[in-house]
Amino acid sequence: MAKVSVINSTVFTTLFIIVNVVAKAQSPSRDTLFYLLNHSKTDSLDRMINEEIAGPNVFYKLLCSCIKGEKMPVLRGSVNLEELVKKDIKKIEFIKLSYLLALIKDNYPDFSKKYTLYFIKPKNDGFVQQKVYLIIDGQKVD
Repeated sequence: MAKVSVINSTVFTTLFIIVNVVAKAQSPSRDTLFYLLNHSKTDSLDRMINEEIAGPNVFYKLLCSCIKGEKMPVLRGSVNLEELVKKDIKKIEFIKLSYLLALIKDNYPDFSKKYTLYFIKPKNDGFVQQKVYLIIDGQKVD
């Protein structure tokens, strides 16, 4: 009886590992992108983002008609921001707005399925990060 229990336990463990490996292989990993949203230190050519707070959300309209049908991309994030350790900001590799717009255009409407995007913003003497999602017809797309 103990021998059967050990075999069943081993089979279960093996199946569990196989299922997890297959699930991870099938779920695409997302690339993480960081954009520094700092109007005071951003080139005037990069100042193409309107920010609007509505309840618990912040909406960012990218002033570029670069989506099919001449639509402007809209990103949404929470008003709750995560503090960043100042030394960690130097480790982050930021993307340019032109690159972000190209990625959104080339990956529309699946941008948020392929990329995790964070806006990094200055706050007092430090920085905060905000996870944002591409909005399509008023709906968040993961």
